[in-house]
Amino acid sequence: MVFSQVHVKPHGMPRSCETNLGEMRYQVWDMEAAMEPMSEHTWDLREPSDLEARQRHLSLICALGEPGRLIGSSIPIIPKDRAEEKLASEERLMKEAGDRYWVPDNHKAFSPLGNYRPRLLFVRGKPCQPSKAVAIVGTRHPDSYGTDLTRRIAMAVASSGAVVVSGGASGVDALAHEAALDAGGRTIAVLGGGLGRPYPASSRPLFDRILAAGSCLVSEYPPSAPPARHHFPERNRLVAALSDAVVVVQAGARSGALITAQWAVRTGRPLFAVPADVWYERSAGCLGLLAEGKARPLVHPRDLASVPGLEAIGRVQWPTPGHRPFGLPAPWLEGGQVARPEVQSPVLDALVGKMLDFDQLLEATNLTAAKLQAELMSLEVAGCVQRLPGGAYIASAGRAPIT
Repeated sequence: MVFSQVHVKPHGMPRSCETNLGEMRYQVWDMEAAMEPMSEHTWDLREPSDLEARQRHLSLICALGEPGRLIGSSIPIIPKDRAEEKLASEERLMKEAGDRYWVPDNHKAFSPLGNYRPRLLFVRGKPCQPSKAVAIVGTRHPDSYGTDLTRRIAMAVASSGAVVVSGGASGVDALAHEAALDAGGRTIAVLGGGLGRPYPASSRPLFDRILAAGSCLVSEYPPSAPPARHHFPERNRLVAALSDAVVVVQAGARSGALITAQWAVRTGRPLFAVPADVWYERSAGCLGLLAEGKARPLVHPRDLASVPGLEAIGRVQWPTPGHRPFGLPAPWLEGGQVARPEVQSPVLDALVGKMLDFDQLLEATNLTAAKLQAELMSLEVAGCVQRLPGGAYIASAGRAPIT
């Protein structure tokens, strides 16, 4: 899907009719009368004073700020004066922050969502000009492998000129946004709460940076809406829809990133997953997608270059696979790192996160050869140090139980 020109429509009075839904009257619009013809890729942005967008906003307030309630045949009743007072308050917030409405009816990206396509979105910042987009999602708690891969993939995407889309959450989402900006690229954060209450609070400096860099924040929820648990699965469909491909970097078996993956499959977006250690719990989601044939493995940017319009990503520099010495800490060890035994020793201090041979230990510890040999023997007997084939040493740690 392509992000194209931005169309700002300051005013527009729809022809409307009222449909009786039990005790509630619900406003319905004749879109052909309400909208002038536009490109299928246009961001139809409206100012806070736009009559049609305000009416949709009012309906959303009547639905207690929950877009999902607008799909059914029953909408909670809120007194008209109270709803209009809330609308006026949120309109002031939008004007102060420079927010605009996005009426997405004619945008092709949302068509595959069917009945789940959004009726109204809120935008803060500068929408992206013509470009392809890649969603990068995953766990909120990536290990060093997931962190590094997220940053490298996002920088490769941004360096190629494509937009990085994610959900603004901590972990993989935040890393993807940051890396895109570090590469001088653009990014879209689709939030799980109102733009006036961006969540998580710890990411607010990142959101400010996104706006300062000329990118944007998008939300389906009214500006003052607080984040809620069910908002995040709902917004994941928008992350998938706004992208030309979806990448799951690292995700457990119950990760919310798998909901984005499901929507990628449902909307026909190419889905990629990064392979990882089979013993690591936060690899289970990616490995499952690969095993079920739902996702293609992503081991190099050129894998993304197979998607039409993303060919430039294949020309981005990428590290060549290197050697990983046997015996170094692995993610399936408790805590993802070697546990330090309750023993004070200059040898253990030297072996933190390293693999050293006898001569290297002599240099690192300043012990004599005799004292070092005795110390190593004592530590091996205590199970604190392990001697590897070839003569190198590492600090030992017991394996976490396999369940």
